[in-house]
Amino acid sequence: MKILIYTITFLLATSCYAQEKYQATQATQNDNLDIWTSSGMNGGCMFFELPVYYLNKNYVVYQDCTTRKILYVDIPTFKMVNHYGEYGLALDKNGVYIKGNFVATDTTGFVFLGNNEKDFLWKTNTSVYKNTTVLPELNANEFTRLSSQKEESYSRIYFKDNQNVYYFDKKIEGADLATADLVYNDNRLFYDKNYMYKDGEIVYFEGEPLLYVNNSLKKTATKVIYNNKIIPNIDAKTLVGLSRHYAKDKNNVYCNTFDRIQTLPINKADFNRIKVFDHTNSAYITDGKNLFYRENMFPKGEFDVATFGTFGFTDFVYDKNGVYTRRYDEKFKKVVYDKFPFKYTDAVSSKNLQITKGSELYVYYKNQAYSKSTNELYDNLTPKQIEITKNRPHTPNNMVRLAKISGKTVLRILFDYKLSKDDNFVYHDDKKTSADAVTFRKLDNNYYIDKDNVYILDREKGLKAITYIDAETALFFNGFVMDKNYLYLNDTRIIKSDKLEILASYPGYRMGCGLDTQPTSDYYLFRNVEGFWWVKVSDAITIRYFGKTLDTWLSPLFENLEIAKK
Repeated sequence: MKILIYTITFLLATSCYAQEKYQATQATQNDNLDIWTSSGMNGGCMFFELPVYYLNKNYVVYQDCTTRKILYVDIPTFKMVNHYGEYGLALDKNGVYIKGNFVATDTTGFVFLGNNEKDFLWKTNTSVYKNTTVLPELNANEFTRLSSQKEESYSRIYFKDNQNVYYFDKKIEGADLATADLVYNDNRLFYDKNYMYKDGEIVYFEGEPLLYVNNSLKKTATKVIYNNKIIPNIDAKTLVGLSRHYAKDKNNVYCNTFDRIQTLPINKADFNRIKVFDHTNSAYITDGKNLFYRENMFPKGEFDVATFGTFGFTDFVYDKNGVYTRRYDEKFKKVVYDKFPFKYTDAVSSKNLQITKGSELYVYYKNQAYSKSTNELYDNLTPKQIEITKNRPHTPNNMVRLAKISGKTVLRILFDYKLSKDDNFVYHDDKKTSADAVTFRKLDNNYYIDKDNVYILDREKGLKAITYIDAETALFFNGFVMDKNYLYLNDTRIIKSDKLEILASYPGYRMGCGLDTQPTSDYYLFRNVEGFWWVKVSDAITIRYFGKTLDTWLSPLFENLEIAKK
């Protein structure tokens, strides 16, 4: 949901914040406030550009660019699907909502599988669906995403069951499931031992089926192709990929150097000793004697070749002497390797090294951890501290990290940039705040709450306590905050919250080129105990009262607007 959070002026924080009390800023009332829409960023949008479900007390409003529906859902169990709510997916105990369309089904085992330009695939424990239609020919227990052979990534347009590969829900006849694999960084392609496929169809080059070698090289039965050009002097029959960047034929080893294919000085006699380390940004290869970074051979002794290794998805490498990261040195005009400042006592190896799951957040050597991003070394870690931080735990809206307090390493919950807490205090920029650590939590968006206050976070200046919001009754309401008395956005009080409903939202002004200084805006239609309200959210908040009833003649926006019955 796209809610405009405008800039707020914050007071300077002290080393231990004692948040001052602020007087509420009241939204400006303007009985002549325009009722209009800009048609959104992409043009032609009556409502907000992205799909959204607005949750009211007794019903939900679904809307997207051109559609608005009132849905009478099971409110206690209704929720948007994590990570895919922007696609218009939601659930309650009775079924699934696809862009506001209801599918009655047991949602046990619900999985969003993928989407193309116009369709969604999803499944439950019992059935596979395309949009709102069940696909009876597909077995829900077997049907899943096509993953890479290393299971490092998966496709959202290619799928498989126990026998076949599918392009979305269409079976690809003849595709070999056992060897089917994804092409790195190209969602439209996959390959098997026989062919390459694009959008589910076999790819040809000059009338011959194209075979995958690696990210750089492709071949037919007689030709080797690089950047859609035939490369001579490479034996197509024996050419095989070693990794995304390396390949070999019966005569040579080849590397992609971004603009050409380079032959490496590796002897045929050493082919059986070749080992590659090829991952996100870096590519290394060794023949047991020499080590190369792409086409460049390291000087003798820079690394111990026999014990060289990588972590698979970072630029960090290691040998028996240490752990290193690569960087470009402006002074020497070359790439250099910096050694991590661990207290090395034993030879480094995969047996005493670990790394944060799926991230370069921390590298662990024995009972130490090092963060390259902060240049911080943590030593004397407990097994519990290593296990918790290595698995990157995410509690609701926050993450667990390592921190130092008075020289002691502790586990710290990180809420946002510079905002964190441990068992005793909430910190901003490593300075204690007066927020209550026991009850402090994220409310949503940029809002936080403890037993006493609701806060807004300025990433640089810290927490601002909005003390006139009643913390006991405060809750997040469709991009805003409301308590028992009022609706708020940031530190502005808007309208009364008694019997409050959000009815619709509309795109206001959208910024043009970089020289455009007119602030972005959005419009909302609300109803509360007093009646109907039109709210403009921009660099300031302006409201217009319509009265107890909504007159459709006020604007074409309201002519066919369905209003839920109370």
